[in-house]
Amino acid sequence: MNQPQHLKMIGLHSFLAAIAAMILFIDLNIPLGVAAGVPYIMVILIALNSKQQSTPLIWATICTLLTLTGYFLSPQGGEIWKVVANRTLAILAIWSTAIISMFIIERTRRILALETDLQLSTFRSTLGQVAEYANDAVVITDHTGLITWVNHGFTKLSGYELAESVDKKPGALLQGKETDLHSIQQLSDAIRAQKPVSLEILNYHKNGTPYWIDLSINPIFKEGKLEKFVAVERDITERKSLQRALQVQAEQANQNAKATSDFLLQLTQEITKPVEHILHLTSKTEQQSHDDTLMQLNRSITQAAKATKAITNTLTQISQLRPENIQTNHETFDANGLITALCQDIKQLAQYKKIHFSEYLQLEQHRHYQGDPKLSENIIYFFALAALTETDQGTLSIQAKPFRKRALQGIRLEIECTDKGKNYQIFEGVKKASDHSSTCDLTGIAGDYAVGNALISALNGTLDIEHPTDGLSRIVIHLPLIADTNSPSSLVSKTVEPTNQHATSQSSTTETLEENRKLLIAEDNGVNVTVLTKLLQTIGFDDFDFAKNGKEAVKLARNQAYYAILMDNHMPEMTGIEATKIIKSTISPDAYIIACTADSSPDAKSEFIDNGATEVLLKPLNIQKLQAVLIDLNRKSQTSCA
Repeated sequence: MNQPQHLKMIGLHSFLAAIAAMILFIDLNIPLGVAAGVPYIMVILIALNSKQQSTPLIWATICTLLTLTGYFLSPQGGEIWKVVANRTLAILAIWSTAIISMFIIERTRRILALETDLQLSTFRSTLGQVAEYANDAVVITDHTGLITWVNHGFTKLSGYELAESVDKKPGALLQGKETDLHSIQQLSDAIRAQKPVSLEILNYHKNGTPYWIDLSINPIFKEGKLEKFVAVERDITERKSLQRALQVQAEQANQNAKATSDFLLQLTQEITKPVEHILHLTSKTEQQSHDDTLMQLNRSITQAAKATKAITNTLTQISQLRPENIQTNHETFDANGLITALCQDIKQLAQYKKIHFSEYLQLEQHRHYQGDPKLSENIIYFFALAALTETDQGTLSIQAKPFRKRALQGIRLEIECTDKGKNYQIFEGVKKASDHSSTCDLTGIAGDYAVGNALISALNGTLDIEHPTDGLSRIVIHLPLIADTNSPSSLVSKTVEPTNQHATSQSSTTETLEENRKLLIAEDNGVNVTVLTKLLQTIGFDDFDFAKNGKEAVKLARNQAYYAILMDNHMPEMTGIEATKIIKSTISPDAYIIACTADSSPDAKSEFIDNGATEVLLKPLNIQKLQAVLIDLNRKSQTSCA
C-alpha cells in the first residue's frame, strides 16, 4: 500500500473510532432499557466506504464489543429480559448491516467487473485485436513516459515481451551507441513539451541487432490533463538499406561521370592540338599558294578542321553538363543564323561519311528570338551528331520551322536519319531507365541522351523520337523561344531637306540608302556570319543579304544598292579582292566596301585599298571599330549631301 492510501486508511479509522467513542459515551450515560447499540450501525455504513473488505468486519466486531461493554457499564433500568433482548437485537442489526451491505457491494463489484470484461472483450474483438496483432509495433506509456503496454508487433520487432518492458523507458530499452543524438534530443523535447513527434531513428533488438523504425508518438489528454503517450513504430530497415545502396550507386555514378568528363576533356585537348596545327598549316598554305586546285583543297581541309574543332568543343560541353548543374541564360539571338552555321559543320561531316545531307530552314531570316543560344546550340549539335553517328549510309536531314501551341511559341526542329531505328531504340531505353529512377546508371550515348533531354527540359522544351519506318529515326525537338519584336535603334538621322534640284537628287539617293540600311555580308564561314550578324545587330542594323563567295557578292551588288558591303577575302570561286575590284569599277564607284580579313600582312591591306575598299578591319572584329567605321560612312554620306 502506498503512502497516500495508508494515510487515508488512518484517517478513516480515526473518524470511525471517534463516532464509536461518542456512541459509547452516550450509551454509558443512559439506562439499559434504551436501545443505545443501534447507532453503531452508522459506523458500519461508514466503514463500507473503505476499499479494504475487512474494514466493515473489523468495525462490526468492535461495535459488538462496545455494545456488550455498554451492557455491563450502563446504569440499571428496565426488566432484565428486555435489556438482554435489546442488546441482542442491536448486535444482530450491526452484523446484519455489515454482512448484507458487504454482499450487496461485492455483487455490485462483480457486475461491474463483468461489464468491464464485456467491454474489453468487445474492444479486443475489434480494434483491440488490430492493435494487439498489428504488424506495426504499438507502445503505450503513462504520462511520465514509462511503458504500460506493448503489442505483439513490438515483441516481434524488438524481442522484448510485455513483462520485460513494463515500467521502463522505451529509449533506455531500445536505443544504442549508433542512435543519432539529435533524434534522441528531438524525442525528449517533444515529450517534455507534450507534443506529437514523428521521425526516423535507429533502435536495437534484444539480441543487439540494429534496426530502423519510422516512429510516431502522440500524447493523449483527458479533460485537458496528459494521461499517456501512444507510439507506433514501423520497421523501415529494408528501405534504409535500399536508400544507402542507391546513395552509394549515385556517388559511384557521379564519380564515373566525372571520370568520363575528365577523360573526354583530356581527349578533346589531345584532338585540339593537331586540329590547331592543321589550321596553322592551311593558313600558311593559303598565304603562299596561288594554285586554284590547291587553294580549293586547302579550304576544304580548313573547313573540316574547323568543324572538327567546333564538334569536339560541343561534345566536351555536353559531357561536362549534369542535369543538377544546368543554368539557363536569357538573351536575344538569331536562331536562323545559329542553325545555318551548325548545318554547315554537319554537312562537312556528312560528306566525309558519304551521307547525303539536306537542310530545310523555314525560319524567317534575321528573325531574332529571346532564349539561351548556348544551350540551344548544344542541344541541336548533340542530337544532329547523334543522328549522324548512328547513320552509316543513306540520308540525313534537318528541318527547322516556327511553332505555336497555345501559349507556347518557338522553333520545331526535326532531324531525320536512315539509322535503322537506332536512335529511337536508344531513346526508348533512356525513357525506361527514367521511369525506374536509374538514369544515373546510363553510360555512353544513352547517358548523353539523358543529359540532352535534361537540357531541353531546362528550357521548358520537349523531346520525342519517332520511328516512322524500319529504316528511319526522326528526332523532334520543340524549343520554346520568344520572338523579339523590338527593332534596333537607328544609328543615323535623316539628312536635312535640300534647297536645290541637284541637292534633292543627291539627298534622295543618300536618304534611300539610310532608309534601307541594308548591308551585304560576303563570308563563306557560317560561324563568322553569325558572329558578324550579332555584332551588327548590337549596333543597330537588322537588314542583311548574304553571299557565300565573291561571285554571289557581285551578283547581289548589281541588283541592290547597299549601305555597306562587308567583304571577306579568301572565298571560293572568287576572292573578296577580286569582287571588290569588279563592284567598284563596273557597278558602283561609290559603294562602301569594308574588308574583313584575318590576313594581317601590310600587302593584303594595301591590295584591298588599291582595289577600292573603303576600310580594312582585321578578324576577330572589334565592335567599337566596326561601329566607328559605319558611323564614319554616315558622316561621309552627309558631307556629300551638303
